[in-house]
Amino acid sequence: MHQKYPSEFETALLNMFSPDVSMPDNHMQVEHTEYIDRYIGPGDAAFYYSLHLKKACSQEKFIALIKHEIKLAQKKQRKAFELRLFPLPQLTFSPDLLKDLNFEPPRILDFFYTATDTAIATSNRINHRRVQNDQDFKLLLSLLEHIFGPPSETLAQYFQNGLKHEVLDSKKRVAAYISFLDDQPAGVGWIKLYNKIGFLFGGGTLIKYRKQGVYRANVCVRKQFAQQHGADFVVSESSEQSALALNTLSFTHLGKSHSWVYRFDH
Repeated sequence: MHQKYPSEFETALLNMFSPDVSMPDNHMQVEHTEYIDRYIGPGDAAFYYSLHLKKACSQEKFIALIKHEIKLAQKKQRKAFELRLFPLPQLTFSPDLLKDLNFEPPRILDFFYTATDTAIATSNRINHRRVQNDQDFKLLLSLLEHIFGPPSETLAQYFQNGLKHEVLDSKKRVAAYISFLDDQPAGVGWIKLYNKIGFLFGGGTLIKYRKQGVYRANVCVRKQFAQQHGADFVVSESSEQSALALNTLSFTHLGKSHSWVYRFDH
């Protein structure tokens, strides 16, 4: 079967949580196992106990692994956890069997990647301000609310207790940018570096400034940050609207990512 991705990308993605690299997220720690990395923080939300499959296995092995993880999370008195399945490692069976283990239906997004050294042409009408103080962060939150609507209570807490500290304190691992079109704040986005992978988050543009290259330019400045700080690839889990833009920016669509949530209160 023809391989649609470079082996160095697979290696980088499956080694995002390398034990000798500091992580970007506030107060999150990694627990390493042969097949799964656990990314654990102090909050009760599912994303504060995140499992990442990093090695392919049989269906029988997969079910045994997940049953073990359910028992372990319960023993640790977690209220919920998430299981992140990216297109790599490739599985030979459908993860829909997780529904039989009482996982919620997954959030499914398109998964894109590109090398950090690919060029993206941008408009000279657009410039960027990196978020580096409280005032900038307030503007970031305001733009996010205008673009995406009011955040949930859980997301609002993460913005204040997690993202704010990450953006202001972890400056070699996290960067957020506000993009200006003709000197008017028009778009936002941030990036987090996990070893050799830069993850794009929160990219969006105010409605009145769309289709003028703002999103493209914001992706470009984040990709430049990733390259400057040692990442070889950037990836994005994208909605349908963002996917349309990424298809024009030398990103490769690798498949779908699935985020499965298990709750102990159902």
